[in-house]
Order: sequence, then C-alpha cells, then structure tokens
Amino acid sequence: MPAEISYGFKHVFEYLDRSRHLPGFRLEPHVAPFFGIYMVDILDASNITKPIRPMVIPEFPLRRGEFARFENDTNQNGAKHVDYVAISNDANVAYFIELKTDAKSISRSENQYLYESQELKFHDFVQGIFKIATASKTSKRKYVHLLHQLSQLQLVRVPDDVYDKSLEHRQLHHGVVSGWTDASSWFNRTWQVGMNGITR
Repeated sequence: MPAEISYGFKHVFEYLDRSRHLPGFRLEPHVAPFFGIYMVDILDASNITKPIRPMVIPEFPLRRGEFARFENDTNQNGAKHVDYVAISNDANVAYFIELKTDAKSISRSENQYLYESQELKFHDFVQGIFKIATASKTSKRKYVHLLHQLSQLQLVRVPDDVYDKSLEHRQLHHGVVSGWTDASSWFNRTWQVGMNGITR
C-alpha cells in the first residue's frame, strides 16, 4: 500500500477511535465500508473451514415470512438484514456475518432470528428476495441489482436481457420501473435457484 494511502488511513482510524466514545456516534456504519472491502481477507484469516468466493454481499435481506415466528404477521415481505453474506467456494455453506463494535448493539431479538436462520435453507432466503422485490413499491431497482449480484455468485440464473429489461429507464407512477413487469413475468415462469446445495 502506498505511503500516502497508509498515512490517510491512519488518520481515518484515529478519527474513528476518538469519535467512538462520543454519545451519539455510531461506529458500525462508519467502519462498515472498510470491513466490506477486506471481509474476504478477514474470513480467510479466521477459523472458518471453507474458503469463500471473492464477493461478499452487504445488508442481505432475510424475508420475515421465511421465519415461523413471523408467520402470523401482516408484513410477511418485510426483511431482517444481515450485515454481510459470504458463500463458500463449493457452494455448500452460506456465512452470515454480523459486525458488532459495541456490546450494547447486541439484541436478543437479532440473536434469535440469526439462530433460527441456521435451521432454514439458504435458497429459501434467495427466493424470498424475489418475493420482497415483487411486493416492494419503492425499491425494485435495488432488488434487481441484488438479484444481479446473486447471479454473479451463481445462486440464481438470470439472463442478461432480463436484467437489462428490468432496469429500463422508462418509469410508471411512484417511480416503479416499467421493465420490472416483463422481468417479473419471466421470473414467475422460470425462477430457479442454481445452488440449492447450500445446506447451512
């Protein structure tokens, strides 16, 4: 790493270290980009047993409807978010990573749904993303981008023309992407999870 970049990072981390003790300063969102950039290296240096693919997805949504304890809630297509998701090279394991810089940010509710997620199949969460995207009125574009990243990880099979079509610039009311109608009809017919071998 060039000296001037190292010098810059040194001051960034000194600033974060000073600021983290202030009452209104939340350290986690400020350091998240650094962890995102180096997460693959961090995981490779940890005690995980399987090497991971070189793409880690931040803020991965877990559809509430996939959890039994939310089955009677009206907001089935709401989401709980995991800080990062990493996939093993052999596609047998999905790792959910939560970044915690303060013990006070650990909640019993969060621990519970993360614990429950271990008993569920990852490909159900992947399919849940499409359900969330279909129900969303304001964030369809973002879910299309997420589906595209999942296709790069070979977790779903999405032809490029479907991806491009869903991101057409023509818009309908409330900012809904018009191309989503065509793309979602393709998904409804041929939706497939490519790596349903992921077991945990």
